[in-house]
Amino acid sequence: MTVTPFQVQRVLRTYGRQLSRNQQLLINSALPRSQAPDTVSISASAKRLHSLKRTAAEVMTSREANEEVEALRSEALARLSREEGENLELFTDEDNGMLFAVVDDKNSSLRRYLPDEESGRLANRLSSIIMEMIDSGSRDEESS
Repeated sequence: MTVTPFQVQRVLRTYGRQLSRNQQLLINSALPRSQAPDTVSISASAKRLHSLKRTAAEVMTSREANEEVEALRSEALARLSREEGENLELFTDEDNGMLFAVVDDKNSSLRRYLPDEESGRLANRLSSIIMEMIDSGSRDEESS
């Protein structure tokens, strides 16, 4: 079988076209495509919960609180003290860490500081109490 120069030329031309197409595909695939940005939708209840958590944290750690915040914090701490069966006091350190102490009911003297783990548990519970109080207060306002 003999191969004519015309057939060789045709094969070379086809091969060249395929090479140029592959190069174009590689160049086009390397270019970044303009895609729509990812979107995240958050439910209303999740937004509300996030807002409640943030507000509770501010109430617990605020050093320059107004009368309403102080009243809310005091009431929540009194409720936590009743739940725990001991008179508790909340202190914040330089790092905004929470430290709970047991205070003597009669003369308000400090009896003992609670360990970090116990203080952490109580801080979480205090946050929950504050969130409940804020949530019930906002529901009362909505119904009025």
